[in-house]
Amino acid sequence: MLTHLSDRALLGLKGNDTESFLQSVITNDIQRLKNEACIYTAHLTTKGKFLFDFFISKKDDMFLIDCNKNELMPLAQSLHKYVVSKNVEFHDLSEDYKLISSDVALDKNESDIQYQDPRLEALGFRCWVKELPESINPLENYTLKRLNLGIIDGAYDAIKEKTLINELNFESLNGVSFNKGCYVGQELTARTKFRTEPKKKIFKVKLSGETEIGSVILCGKMDAGWMFTNKDGVGLALIRTRYINKDLTLGGQPIEILTA
Repeated sequence: MLTHLSDRALLGLKGNDTESFLQSVITNDIQRLKNEACIYTAHLTTKGKFLFDFFISKKDDMFLIDCNKNELMPLAQSLHKYVVSKNVEFHDLSEDYKLISSDVALDKNESDIQYQDPRLEALGFRCWVKELPESINPLENYTLKRLNLGIIDGAYDAIKEKTLINELNFESLNGVSFNKGCYVGQELTARTKFRTEPKKKIFKVKLSGETEIGSVILCGKMDAGWMFTNKDGVGLALIRTRYINKDLTLGGQPIEILTA
């Protein structure tokens, strides 16, 4: 099955200092690209709070960042603040390529930029093409697939500058390295990994109907969390862990936690 991920764009970075620069501003280890086709990672605030998630691959001498289309410029601007005197060039490739999700890898003549989704094998391949095939499914099909698998999309399923990546299950999504050197936001990320338990966590939930992203989940009269992406009765919610075994409601209707 082919699905057009119409909300994604491609940002290219090249220059002699690009690899070391990226290593200093992302949560994952850029060295993994020596053995892997793609990594999933995040960019944090200096205080260790979540800003953006994205994928990085490499083609020839250019590092390719697969990110949310509406976040391409904000992401580029945030990264650029850390370039200083380094030799790093930014290239907006969003007009050149479109992203397809495929259950299997495409032929090389169909897509020469493609990689297995590093978060979960069941998510299939991410394939960048210059022209979309005639028969292709809309984004909603992929959204429902990732919801049923309990996989976040940071553009929709996080509170910017407030959420921690351990609350977003980043470690289980292969999105963070605890063995690499220092990077922006590393101190809080390491501390929350080794010294504390998350006070909030992303859960897959069952709900009645659909609701707006950001809707408040209640436990009695207390705010217990927030609903994020949801469709056809399944969604992702950030819930305070002290309420996970309590009766929760959204818009007066009960919601049920399905999986962590």
